[in-house]
Amino acid sequence: GGLIALLLVAVLDPEAELDSVFLSAFAYGFMANICYTGGWIVELLIRPFWQTEADRMGPTLFAYGLIFSVTVTVLGPLLLLMLGLIVRLAS
Repeated sequence: GGLIALLLVAVLDPEAELDSVFLSAFAYGFMANICYTGGWIVELLIRPFWQTEADRMGPTLFAYGLIFSVTVTVLGPLLLLMLGLIVRLAS
């Protein structure tokens, strides 16, 4: 997703500051890894409180997290790029 977004920015907006684009891509990757790591930590923390539900909760939360992360990865850069183009065309 990130490489495609960088290519789209380079093609559709050649005047974009690439250092901010790379910083955004790095920040996204860093936060994605924080959230991914936090998932199993949260599951371990809730086990003592919800023992019967924890076995079902882990796979369910994983599926929701996967759907959310794929959606944000694919649609996020495209929506931001479209917004940038609209603002640029309007000015």
